[in-house]
Amino acid sequence: MTSNLLIYGSQARGDSHKNSDVDLLSLTEKESHKIIQGKVNLSLYNVDKMKQMSIDGTLFVYHLVSEGVILTDDNNILRENIFDIFSLRDSYSKEIAFSCLLLKEIDNKYKNLKTYTYANSKIVWCLRTVIAAWGAENHIPLFSADSIENKFGKDISQLLSFKHSPKDNRKKIIEILNFIEQHSINFNKSSFDKYNFDEGLLKFREQVLHNLDFNCKTINSFY
Repeated sequence: MTSNLLIYGSQARGDSHKNSDVDLLSLTEKESHKIIQGKVNLSLYNVDKMKQMSIDGTLFVYHLVSEGVILTDDNNILRENIFDIFSLRDSYSKEIAFSCLLLKEIDNKYKNLKTYTYANSKIVWCLRTVIAAWGAENHIPLFSADSIENKFGKDISQLLSFKHSPKDNRKKIIEILNFIEQHSINFNKSSFDKYNFDEGLLKFREQVLHNLDFNCKTINSFY
């Protein structure tokens, strides 16, 4: 496949700091995979998979078309398979419900964790996804801390900062749940069974819960 490369995230927006990752994306005819070297994350997406994600109006592609910067694009591969065919859906209730449900499941396991860094990163993922989904439904790209602060205030944007925190931050989970309810963001009132979540989301949930279970405190029966 011809040369194509796109940069997205904080480096593309111009609000990066010394600890920011460099997020890159390229389309390939091979299977999707990721290459990580230091702070550089290169996501290689199968071109047909990315095309379908664009047609489906996924939040990830909304992020790319809203803030991504094309560095090179021979034969317009990126343009034709992402930017030219992407369109927002009317509803992102499924993404909101999934994030809220996963957040509550993380909260249920939180008190039994030995360490908190992994759980905190997934809590922030849930918050970001809910906010991005709300933004997509209202045609407002809400991916940067600045855009989130402008829309919801400094208190909410500061909740994003504990992504890498190793500390017990359960109080922040309560703040996030209260924020979701206060803003009437289609908060789930039922179970996973109501929603036809795609395989990718279900695998992500399974992985998160597995990692949390592995991190739970165990009772030492040897005295």
